[in-house]
Amino acid sequence: MTENMRAILRRFYRQLFTEDVKREYNPDERAIWWATSLVALDEAYTRRIAGYRDLDTFYTKVTQTLDSRLDIWHWILTHYFDITEQLLSCLG
Repeated sequence: MTENMRAILRRFYRQLFTEDVKREYNPDERAIWWATSLVALDEAYTRRIAGYRDLDTFYTKVTQTLDSRLDIWHWILTHYFDITEQLLSCLG
């Protein structure tokens, strides 16, 4: 997965590593190209671009965001199937 992410970063290098991005977010390019894990890649690039000062804060926020989105989808799907069952029982 890390190699795939690096390949994406390489493919879109000019768009992702503009001088403005380098100046504002300070991605660690050497660490990016030498990263052997997603954690190392997140430290060198992802959390910086996302605007977090450390990985713990970044991972906490991402997890909270995913949890809340999953909760919403869980609610939608649960209620959708409940309503669908009720409609089908009325029709059947």
